Amino acid sequence: MSLKDDDLSKVSGGMGGEKTVYYTVVKGDNLHSIARHYQAQGYSGVTWQKIYDWNRNRITNPDHIEIGWRLLIQLVR
Repeated sequence: MSLKDDDLSKVSGGMGGEKTVYYTVVKGDNLHSIARHYQAQGYSGVTWQKIYDWNRNRITNPDHIEIGWRLLIQLVR
């Protein structure tokens, strides 16, 4: 699986607070694997449930995401 972030180089957010990034879904991704990607970077507050909540305007079924979707991720440690 090749994970693509619109990456930490483009992070926005306030000091000490959450930072926002956008993740572009690639083949083989699911919400759990995306959450694990960020958890491995030290963002334990990023769970599949949170990703689902942050993107309810796009995701109607957490078991179905589309390649190419840009998902909002709040980087929370």
